[in-house]
Amino acid sequence: MEKTPGNVERDLSRIAGLIADIRYAEPPDSLAETILGRIKPKKLTFFKRLWRRLRTPVPVTPLKLLPAGVSVLAILVLALTLLWRAPAERIVTQRISEVSDQGLNTVMLTLDRPDAMDVEVIGSFNDWSSSGVRMIWDKDRGLWVVALHLRRGSYEYAFRVNGKEIVADPRAILHRDDGFGHRNSILMVGNDNGNETRI
Repeated sequence: MEKTPGNVERDLSRIAGLIADIRYAEPPDSLAETILGRIKPKKLTFFKRLWRRLRTPVPVTPLKLLPAGVSVLAILVLALTLLWRAPAERIVTQRISEVSDQGLNTVMLTLDRPDAMDVEVIGSFNDWSSSGVRMIWDKDRGLWVVALHLRRGSYEYAFRVNGKEIVADPRAILHRDDGFGHRNSILMVGNDNGNETRI
C-alpha cells in the first residue's frame, strides 16, 4: 500500500491517540533504594586513593592556618625553653658525672655587679692563684655566676672585679680579715650555709 500524505496523517493521529491512552503509574517507593542497593562501589587501591587525595585541591584560608601556626610557635617556644639553659647551668650539667665520681660538691656562687666587665673568684680552694676562676654573666638573672666543685670543708674566697677590685661576697654569712685591708668570705661546704648548692 502506497503511503500518501493522508495515510501518514492518519497513522500519526492513531499513534497520538494510543499515546494519550497510556496510563502513567508512579514507580514504587522502594525502586530507587533497590537499584542503588545493587550497585557495588568500585574499590580503589591504596595508591589510587592516595593519588586522588593528592590531586584534590585543599582550600586554605588564614583562619585555617591560624591553629597550625599557633601550634608550631608553641612547639618552638617549648623546645627553646627546654634546650636553652643559663651558661652556669650548662657548666654544672657537663661536669656533674665527674664531680659525683670524685666526691666533690658543686657550689654555685653569684655576684650582683651589672657594671662589671670581668669577674673572677679567687680563694683558698686554689691556693689564692693569680688566675682566678672566671665567672659568667647570666643576662637572664642579671648576675655573675660560677660553679665550683669542692670537697667538704671550709674555704676563704673573694671576687676580683675588673682585674683590680677585691670584693667580699655580700651574700656570705661569715667573713674574715685577710690582713691586707680586705675581707674574705668564708664558705663551709657540706654544712648547708646558704651559699652552697648541692646537685
